[in-house]
Amino acid sequence: MTISSCEDSVDPLVIVSVERDFEIPGNLNTIETHFFELKNINVRLDENLDVFNRTQDDVVSISPADASVTSVFNNIDWTFIQRIEVYAVSRIDNSKKFRMFQSSEPDFGNRNQVTMFNTFIDVKDVFSEGLIDLEVRIKTRAFVPSNINAKLTFSYGIFDQM
Repeated sequence: MTISSCEDSVDPLVIVSVERDFEIPGNLNTIETHFFELKNINVRLDENLDVFNRTQDDVVSISPADASVTSVFNNIDWTFIQRIEVYAVSRIDNSKKFRMFQSSEPDFGNRNQVTMFNTFIDVKDVFSEGLIDLEVRIKTRAFVPSNINAKLTFSYGIFDQM
């Protein structure tokens, strides 16, 4: 994966993938935005830097790459989701909250997952803590068919100064 800007193209040192399961209850209404707090997520920053003999001092930025929500067990039609957002939240200072991913409309061509777009925000301040919290915000367009064991999978790129 290459992250591009207007000036030049930069390849990340590594792309790291993280997964976390959570439950979406079947009784959600279509009026409110529903919040799910996913606590103590190990982003494995230091162990991935160790592979390349780098430290956090070598990291210039950390940027979200890709994200999706799928079902752990069943085949779910995810088009009941109207909007989903994923925020990284600092465990040290919960006022540090960065929206990493969002999806504002379902992909009616791919009903087996919700694919989200990244926000290209630098999340180095939060990810350098090692353990982070995530806040998943879901707005539904229809009632949730039943309790869903969901899996959030996301990746991020580590950019170094080498």
